[in-house]
Amino acid sequence: MNAAQQQSFDEGLAHLARLLEVPKERRSVDTEADVFDKVRRTLNSARCDATAIGSLSDTTASTLLHFVAEWAIKRKASRARVIECLKFLLSTRRCWDVVSGDADLQKLIKSVVGDNAEMLVLLEARPEPEDEAVAPPVRATSRVDVAGPNGSDGIREQLRLGASVMRQFGWKFPTNPLGTDLDAATSGFASFFSAVQRLGTDLERSPGARLHPDVDVLLEPYNQEWPDILAFLASMYRLQSRRSFGSRITVVVHNLWKLSPQFREVLEDKEVDELPWLTDAGMQRSVSV
Repeated sequence: MNAAQQQSFDEGLAHLARLLEVPKERRSVDTEADVFDKVRRTLNSARCDATAIGSLSDTTASTLLHFVAEWAIKRKASRARVIECLKFLLSTRRCWDVVSGDADLQKLIKSVVGDNAEMLVLLEARPEPEDEAVAPPVRATSRVDVAGPNGSDGIREQLRLGASVMRQFGWKFPTNPLGTDLDAATSGFASFFSAVQRLGTDLERSPGARLHPDVDVLLEPYNQEWPDILAFLASMYRLQSRRSFGSRITVVVHNLWKLSPQFREVLEDKEVDELPWLTDAGMQRSVSV
């Protein structure tokens, strides 16, 4: 975190502390809205270095979580922004531990996130410590970097989150247009897609490129679940309301076919009619089996 970001982080917490010194009945909604916006900027400053969150005391982390979650109840129109804040906070070990040890806070947050599958997964899966899971952003390169949110650690987390959401839906893309299931499942796919796309970058740029050795380590946890993941991708591809994701689904399948021998075996055992992108007249056959 640079000096400007650290200043923004400290100022946001200071504004929150001053607000909480004022009795609730004397706080104006406009003042609370202004502080919430400052807290959002505080969290944005911390995204590049989550150790800032890890350095908070349990009391401060609890206060921050309560304020953010309660704002969604006071100002329902801000629910989406609140969930984005909670998503980041719950991805840190410090805040996750605080929430897991406070039944009332868990209940509050669950009342805010509702049936948002991605958030429910975050509430269940304890993240890595901030000093291990998050590193400062790294310069973009043509290979997969070992560390950093855009490197192996970031890719590992995106794969884990994406697979967790798929698992939450029983390895089948939801079809109910009501509620938030479609958005949650799409978000899970987007996370998985981003990770697999990054892993395939070298091969796309240079077919003979040597992959980073972490590729095998990152994909190995899913070797037993490739049939399930493939089933999720096929069910998503068949859903008319998600047709715009067709090309991204084939990118995932194509990259995994190149990157994982275990996935390749699963794919090659499938019948053509089980892989809808192969029989789709509107989609160029970009996946080889």
